[in-house]
Amino acid sequence: MPTVIFPRQLRQFTAGNAKHETKTTAFRTILDEIFALYPGLVGPVALPNGEIQPFIGIFVSGRRVSSEDMSTLSIASDAEVAIISAVAGG
Repeated sequence: MPTVIFPRQLRQFTAGNAKHETKTTAFRTILDEIFALYPGLVGPVALPNGEIQPFIGIFVSGRRVSSEDMSTLSIASDAEVAIISAVAGG
């Protein structure tokens, strides 16, 4: 089953959980599922309309998913979904 990996900086919104396993392979459904389970992720990861924040990258098994593909993408049952936030420094 697909696994969503949460980076350390987002775990404050997931009750400390580092990952979430799901039974669905429909990518948009996976996002809807984690936002319903962890509503605190909506602001940091997604806009209220469901679009992903511009500074967030989502990768499926190492490949970046474009915002255009999110609504139609189906992923492998053993895929890893990683939510990555941009790193800034000075």
